[in-house]
Amino acid sequence: MNEPGTAPAKTILVVDDEKAVCQVMSLALGRAGYGVVTADAPKAAIAAMRAHACRVVFIDLNLPGTSGLDLCRIIKPEHPHTMAYLLTGYAPESAMHEFRAAGFRDLLIKPVDLKVLAAVVHEAFAVELTAGVNLRRRHPRCAAGRYRCEPA
Repeated sequence: MNEPGTAPAKTILVVDDEKAVCQVMSLALGRAGYGVVTADAPKAAIAAMRAHACRVVFIDLNLPGTSGLDLCRIIKPEHPHTMAYLLTGYAPESAMHEFRAAGFRDLLIKPVDLKVLAAVVHEAFAVELTAGVNLRRRHPRCAAGRYRCEPA
């Protein structure tokens, strides 16, 4: 685990109360060269985001104490450049609007296909890099040095 504030530019947070899901995703993403932080509850996820400012976060829909939707609504205002993805066992197409309104970029159905996971993460970081924008100019908290927002 990295020291607070020193997370590599390609750090991912996985939030799921199922330890097996966290372990599998962490192992797969770690082998692909990404830094991975895991959390099994919303409070731990918020603390991890504050400590590591992860660029990509995967959040389970059903968490103890609060929903993944509510957790995303908490994380996104403080970390607006983080790309959030919902993890769920089932999601009706009609719920996509609600997921996107909460701040999720997309969703992955569990069990997650590791090839799909790798493609999603690759695309997430590619989108960030191809934006070609120095985000420090666009986000005052980044300019103040509290968050690392510039593309890697």
